[in-house]
Amino acid sequence: MAKRRWILYAVLAVVAVALVAVAAFSWDRWLRYDDARELQGEWQVADTTRVVVVNGESIKLTDDVAYSYTIDPTAKTIEFTFGNMAGKGRYRFSADRSQLVITEGESYSTASTLFEDIAWMWDGFVRSVQGQEPVQPKAGDGTTVLMRVSHDAEAQPRNAPELAAGSAAEDAAAMGDDGAAADESASEEAPKTEEPEGSQGSAGGSGAADEPADSGDTPDAADSEPSDGAGSGTSSPGELFDVSDLGA
Repeated sequence: MAKRRWILYAVLAVVAVALVAVAAFSWDRWLRYDDARELQGEWQVADTTRVVVVNGESIKLTDDVAYSYTIDPTAKTIEFTFGNMAGKGRYRFSADRSQLVITEGESYSTASTLFEDIAWMWDGFVRSVQGQEPVQPKAGDGTTVLMRVSHDAEAQPRNAPELAAGSAAEDAAAMGDDGAAADESASEEAPKTEEPEGSQGSAGGSGAADEPADSGDTPDAADSEPSDGAGSGTSSPGELFDVSDLGA
């Protein structure tokens, strides 16, 4: 009898934990934030200095180029139009709402985005417990990554080199700290070696110097690489937020 009671208690405890987890996930996903409001503001396109502005009706890439959009906050999907073109995708905010990832695709639905977000949140939780950084999304292949600049939906889209400069300064500082630590570690751990007597090193160097230099037979690598033509494109509304060819 006592054994059955403990089994019942264990089952009830598991059910209670599951209900709490589902309630917390549902609250965070659907009730905690107003997605329509959170979308609005200035966003920097990742790996560029371009800042786009989202208001309640459109996504402004430049002063005269804008996408009209609508969202479904339940399914976490977004539909956009540009002239007679139309497209669809899904959106996802980072946990702190400072990052927005939009992925193009016609097949997204309430169920598909739900299962994706469950897997994404579980992976983030596991990495947090293990002390690891969350996986950062990469732009490309129909995926656009936007970084929050401000909540000002009345601002104008622009090119903002100062944002890239600030990011570069932070990266340089981090690399400098890592380099200093590596140099200090190397100076402490590197063993001291004695130079061998004799002229073996110089003999090897002389042999290499006697070889004739290759002059003119190998084509210049810079001349052989084809140009990628990055500056010759025009804006392509079919690719969501493709601002790389919209002139700074």
